[in-house]
Amino acid sequence: MMSGPQAEGLEGAPLPPFGSELGSLAIGETASAQHRANLIFLSYRFSQGGIGTQNRELLYIEENFHPDLMGGTQVEQVKTLTHKLVGRYFLDQHLHPATAIPWEDDSPEAAVKTERLVINELAGLFERFEDRTQIADFTSDIAGIGQSVIVMDTDYLRRPGGRAGDSEDLKIVVSPYSRDPHESLFIKHAVLGVSTKTVEFDDIFRQLATEEVIQQFDQYTLRQLLFVINTYTQHHPGAEQDERIGQLKAQCRELLHGK
Repeated sequence: MMSGPQAEGLEGAPLPPFGSELGSLAIGETASAQHRANLIFLSYRFSQGGIGTQNRELLYIEENFHPDLMGGTQVEQVKTLTHKLVGRYFLDQHLHPATAIPWEDDSPEAAVKTERLVINELAGLFERFEDRTQIADFTSDIAGIGQSVIVMDTDYLRRPGGRAGDSEDLKIVVSPYSRDPHESLFIKHAVLGVSTKTVEFDDIFRQLATEEVIQQFDQYTLRQLLFVINTYTQHHPGAEQDERIGQLKAQCRELLHGK
């Protein structure tokens, strides 16, 4: 377990929507630490809770932008700032409506998120990057990140009610849910090009739906991607007519079935 950060109060201004910029950065070391904390915080959003996806995305950012993202001389400050961001978001049931229920706990209290969960989650994340043997099986290649994002999209969209639905298999309860229950991060950011409002995650997503990367997907991933496209277009009137979505769908079909 990591040595910090310790639990702190979660008072403060309301947190901006996930994916929005968290205000202008300060100057010097604080700016660097704040920006790194922001990226780690956003990795929860853009990995959609998938540990493997998060590992791959953070490795990519380390290798291509910030070598000291998860370490360096400012690591304790980064941990503290990340804790504040994650805690304020995670503990707000309206901003983060999903709660994982421990497998061994069926009590009503199991669905209540606590500060201890935030501390344990961040301890586990930083521990993985301090003991690199825990992430030795993960790489930062773009095709692998793309596959991971599609896997997570598929997991959510297969649930009754989409992202608003509970997952009995994963022991996850969701309530209340006010956002788009049939959103796909792959389609939103990789296909339609909606900005993540960060240079680093924009760089990742702009590559995921390129023809070169799609050609690297195995048939299982291509079938998952077709499912994501079909589910998304079913619940978003007019999306079927979007040329970018149509071209991606046609490419998947060609790779699966030939011309």
